[in-house]
Amino acid sequence: MNSSPKLVIFDCDGTLVDSQHMICAAMQQAFLDHRIECPSREKLLSIVGLSLVEAFERLSEGAQRYPVET
Repeated sequence: MNSSPKLVIFDCDGTLVDSQHMICAAMQQAFLDHRIECPSREKLLSIVGLSLVEAFERLSEGAQRYPVET
């Protein structure tokens, strides 16, 4: 019987790879593309992992600055 694993899964984000720079760069580019003032890096990082609706609500602090269609 072969005891070698058939599959190995790594949790690489934040463990093997620090993707914060790439996440912030992508969000900054999206704001730039839509001619919207970009929040600070700290504010952007505070929404990573939230749903899209929650993220935009937090970024706009309850205002309707960022319309979201789901």
